[in-house]
Amino acid sequence: MGKLSVNGLLNDAVEALEIGKRLGDTVIVIGASTGGTLATWLASHDQSNSIGAVILMSPNFGAKRKESELMLLPWGGAILQLVEGSDYQFQPASDLQQQYWITRYPS
Repeated sequence: MGKLSVNGLLNDAVEALEIGKRLGDTVIVIGASTGGTLATWLASHDQSNSIGAVILMSPNFGAKRKESELMLLPWGGAILQLVEGSDYQFQPASDLQQQYWITRYPS
């Protein structure tokens, strides 16, 4: 798996929308978690008006904990790296989660 980045996710979302537009006249975009954030971004930047609907399931519009907002400050990334290290990861709960889920993120 390649390195996760905002630009990489946005590029993948734009590519998926382009594929959807080739398959039909109207595209319904569905997103969960960070996919919901990407779906919202796609809908707000869709100049062709080809998105007919957006379905969001638990969209990731912000951190759950209020304290997490500290990470958005100019020195927040440095603190996060000190606390969490260069990557955050968790153990998958099942073989399927290991196969289909991203379990390691850059801090």
